Amino acid sequence: MYPFRVFVSYSHEDLGLVERVVDRLQKMKLHPIIDRNIRPGIPFSDQIKDDIAHAHLFLAVLTKTSVKRPWVHQETGYAMGMGVPVLPLAIGGQLPGQMLQDLQALRVRQDLSDLGRRIQEANLEHLVREATDRSSGAMECADLSEERTAGIVKHCLAWRRIGGEGRVRQKAALSSFCIPPEWSQKVWQVYDGDEPRSEYSHRLLRRERKELGRFAEASGCDLIVSPSLTLTHRGRASKIIRLEKLRDFLKSMQGKARVVIRDEPSGENLLIVGDWFVAESKSLRRGEGYRHTTFTYHAPTVLERLRRFDEEFQELLDEAGCDGESSRIEAIKRIEKEISKERRKTKA
Repeated sequence: MYPFRVFVSYSHEDLGLVERVVDRLQKMKLHPIIDRNIRPGIPFSDQIKDDIAHAHLFLAVLTKTSVKRPWVHQETGYAMGMGVPVLPLAIGGQLPGQMLQDLQALRVRQDLSDLGRRIQEANLEHLVREATDRSSGAMECADLSEERTAGIVKHCLAWRRIGGEGRVRQKAALSSFCIPPEWSQKVWQVYDGDEPRSEYSHRLLRRERKELGRFAEASGCDLIVSPSLTLTHRGRASKIIRLEKLRDFLKSMQGKARVVIRDEPSGENLLIVGDWFVAESKSLRRGEGYRHTTFTYHAPTVLERLRRFDEEFQELLDEAGCDGESSRIEAIKRIEKEISKERRKTKA
């Protein structure tokens, strides 16, 4: 079973019982999310909303106590509004009420002895797949390139704060790993070429490179890149330094990076970090970078996009006749060849 994130909604009076539920879920390799600090009268916090919005599944633990508590129903309503599939867990025969009554409850014994079997019967994979693209509440849009970069940093930080991990997947001309990690003004002048950016933009780009680099170094990355892209509006030196930074990154990623080379860039930039968020840009404007970026953090949709990317990536690897490590080595050779070609043109 995929390690789905399962937000567990409950009444604080049932904490002992719920901790047993959480223990069973963990043994099934699921990832339960539980707020152990629930107290009567506490506000429906932004943190709880964020946890629900990023969950693959919402599990409402129904007992004689919890069905009388308004926050269980409040959290359920929020989950429904965010498009997160809701599964009521009726313990000891307690049936759903209010907005939950139209949902098929998963009934388990008071001692939870049949919980594992009932979870398997519920077919969580099907529930999550059925929820794909119900993401209207778990989406953000960034019009400007700087807003896109700030959004990437924000979502990476949120994922890292809760100990999240996972591969970086990106389809782009040269990927985010062509961004210089240095603070050197001279390096950035060359990188910008004939269309200089602000120091604010440089700072944001460095943060993007830093955060994505952390995830890639920990869990690896899959990249679809096009080293032969044209950057005539910025100058050859700008293209060369980007290629050099990407090459240096790939050299440092022995055994961790897989790369597919495409001769023609598609013009889109698709970024997936773990199974936490997707950032997709399809509008690349000269001198302005990627615009009109959509961020999706609706977990079922992110998972579906991740799986689609993996299928496409594996097909491209198979066509190239490469495995993971050989694809990295071949990419480095192709990039160095492109660097040499650009240097020759510069001297000509």
